[in-house]
Amino acid sequence: TGYPWQVSKNVPHSANPIRQEEGTHTLASAATVFVGLYPQRNVVVSGSVTIGSFGGGVTGVERVLRFTGTPTITHNGTTLISPTGADLTIAAGDVIVMQLETAGWRILEHHRTNALGTLTLATGAHNNVVLPGNRTLIISGPTGAFSVSGFTGGVDGERRTIINPTVQDMTITNDATSTAANRILTQTGADVTHTGRSSIEIIYSGTDSRWLVIGAQA
Repeated sequence: TGYPWQVSKNVPHSANPIRQEEGTHTLASAATVFVGLYPQRNVVVSGSVTIGSFGGGVTGVERVLRFTGTPTITHNGTTLISPTGADLTIAAGDVIVMQLETAGWRILEHHRTNALGTLTLATGAHNNVVLPGNRTLIISGPTGAFSVSGFTGGVDGERRTIINPTVQDMTITNDATSTAANRILTQTGADVTHTGRSSIEIIYSGTDSRWLVIGAQA
C-alpha cells in the first residue's frame, strides 16, 4: 500500500521539464535538508527533527520525499510553502511532492499513510484539532459528550475517517468556532450529533477552505 512515489524522471508540473536521475537518495531530517544537492528525484527522509528548509537548487526541479520518521515541516510563506498555509505534521510512510520555485520550495501534494492512528480527545468542546498523520483515526479519551469544530492542516482532496468507538455522543459543529480554514461543513447547515458509537468520513475542499462531511455511520 502507499503512494507510488517513484513515478517519473521529468518534472510533470513544470512547463520546461528538467532531467532528473532515477534511483533514491537518503537524507536525515534536520533544520535544513538539502534535497537539491543530489540528482535523484526520489528521496527518503529519516528521523523526526523539525524541518524548516529544503535548501536551494535549480529552479523548476521537483522532488518526491518519503518519510520514515515523524518530522514537522514548518510552513514559510516564501521559502517553504505548504498546501494549507500551515505546518505539516508528517507520519511515517507519508509522501510529499514539491517543486523549487524562484524563492523556495512549494509542496504540491501530501499523501498520507493509510495506517490506523489514535486521536486523543477529552470531554467537552474541541477547536482546531491537530490530526495525526494517519488516514483513519480512532478517538480515545472522552468520558462524556464532546464536540469537534475543526481540524488543522487540511490539503485539497485529503480524506480522513474518524471513528468514535466510545459510548459518548459526538457533535460535529457546523462552520463555527474553529479558525475558518479548519472548519467543518456537515452538509445539513447545522450541528450534527452522533449518538454513541459512530464514524464520519471527511474530505478537505480547497475551493471551500473547509472539511466536508461526505459520510457518517452510527
